[in-house]
Amino acid sequence: MVFEAVLHADETSLHGPQSTFIVKIAHFDWYIPRIENETKVYQLLEGSGLAPRFLGHIHENGRIMGFALEKLEGRRACLDDLSHCESAIRKLHGLGLLHGDVNRHNFLITEDGMKLIDFEVSRENASAESMRKELGSLPAELVEETGRGS
Repeated sequence: MVFEAVLHADETSLHGPQSTFIVKIAHFDWYIPRIENETKVYQLLEGSGLAPRFLGHIHENGRIMGFALEKLEGRRACLDDLSHCESAIRKLHGLGLLHGDVNRHNFLITEDGMKLIDFEVSRENASAESMRKELGSLPAELVEETGRGS
């Protein structure tokens, strides 16, 4: 469902002759609500510094069935990054959002700092208890090695 795409343009293009970005597409109708939810969260996070830039929607016959994000270079988080991950999640919670899937693959350490990705199951206005549990699950999630969530 997640692909890397390349825009080939001429040298006068805003991003140079070639730009790489990430595309996420709903392959089944049942997945479209998740795409819509994730799109909404990326738009809510615009300018927060917490997530890649949302570039636009992908349409099929007038319906939104995917979106494009800037591609960021970085590495996945590990237990050594716990304080940065906690800080990012606290900032997300401060915006009234629960991530809902805080596995280590959804934290990206970049030159510009910690970025969060994959907001399919995120929720607005979650309870303080849900946010506390999410934050408390971080140490175990950052050492999880089964590949779940990758």
